[in-house]
Amino acid sequence: MAIIVFTRPVPFPIASLRQLLAAQLPLYKWTVGEDDDGGAETMGQWADAQLICGRTDASIVFCELFARAQPFAGDAPVHRWHLELKRPTTDNDVIAHRILLLVAATVMLADDGALCQLLPGGGWLSSDDMIRATRALLAGESLEKLAQFGRPASAFAGSAPAPVAASVPRPAGRYAGLAPEQAMSLGQMDESFARILREKGMGDIADSMGLAAPPAFAHERPRADRLPTMVLLATQPLILDWALVQEGIGAIDPRGDWTLSETGLSHGVLAGRGATIRIDTHHAPLPAYLMAQAQARSHGLTEEDKRLLATHRLHHSVSVDLDTRAADFVDVRQSAKVATLLMGLAAKRQGCIGLFNAGVGTVMPVARLQQQVGILGSDEVPITLWTWCAFESIQPDAISISTGACCPSPAMKWNCGMRRVRSNRWRSG
Repeated sequence: MAIIVFTRPVPFPIASLRQLLAAQLPLYKWTVGEDDDGGAETMGQWADAQLICGRTDASIVFCELFARAQPFAGDAPVHRWHLELKRPTTDNDVIAHRILLLVAATVMLADDGALCQLLPGGGWLSSDDMIRATRALLAGESLEKLAQFGRPASAFAGSAPAPVAASVPRPAGRYAGLAPEQAMSLGQMDESFARILREKGMGDIADSMGLAAPPAFAHERPRADRLPTMVLLATQPLILDWALVQEGIGAIDPRGDWTLSETGLSHGVLAGRGATIRIDTHHAPLPAYLMAQAQARSHGLTEEDKRLLATHRLHHSVSVDLDTRAADFVDVRQSAKVATLLMGLAAKRQGCIGLFNAGVGTVMPVARLQQQVGILGSDEVPITLWTWCAFESIQPDAISISTGACCPSPAMKWNCGMRRVRSNRWRSG
């Protein structure tokens, strides 16, 4: 059983808890308390008892929370009331501990003076410590070891805790040495905390922990009504030659009537075929948690690729404003070609080191991007630039591939009876 002591009343963060649990334990459908209506901003009040429930088709897990109006009877810092968190009803320690820390870290965010005792008789962890502890747990650390970093009640004085140095260790590079599934899980956790902290007006705390705000294009997902945002990663601003851009467009789409406007050294707008293509400069790297998730999803990245991608210091977003449901297929294809040309020319500039596809959340080194641009002259769009593919099975005569992203190319899963598949291009038409 974990204990949380509070210095003031706090709300019951129903929506935040549901969203965080769903992100970290997606096999379960979560209900947080009796007042959970499924809303994106639902907030409740603490009752004597609250029940968090997670269901799958084959199992169910409960986590009971008991709000006590009086101070905790054990050895604890000065506080007004406390919360008891019972161990979730599962024999799986990984799931139980993950639920426990996710719930505790989230409910503590509303009180700067809140402290948590993870194990009976153990020390006390601050809200910042609990966020780091949760991240460490997702990276493979044990609950028992994390509990050892708590401080005794005597370390705190007065009605609020004295400043506490961060005691839970942060791994070097945060995601270094993690398996892809661990990096993905930890990245999602960091992103969730970055969002929650900012929603609660605690962006300064998020910044101090290295949790930058998610960019607007984070997790666009494949959509039927638009092409994905592409993001060039760079160590310095990419200076564009707009005359060369115009010349290239004339060669690959002479009938598109493309025009340029608002052009600057590293930004500009292209308009044609009913589409508006914009390249903008953002003087900050992508958040580390977003890169960790992208690298975990991406195929063929070497350790050297990952080290190089981590050195980017700014990014350029390339967005295509075109309703692909209403537009003619030729207009969609040609717009994708023009956007590809723009990225290819930018990728040749000094400082470009990679590309992030916001539609599918993958990343590739710049050399791979440069290799694909050449097929534009053959009236083709490079499939691996605009889509994502994964081999579900490579058994002879039972090859199964999942694909997704660039609409109107459909997201699908298909099976074929062949021993080898070679495909690196998407032919237009």
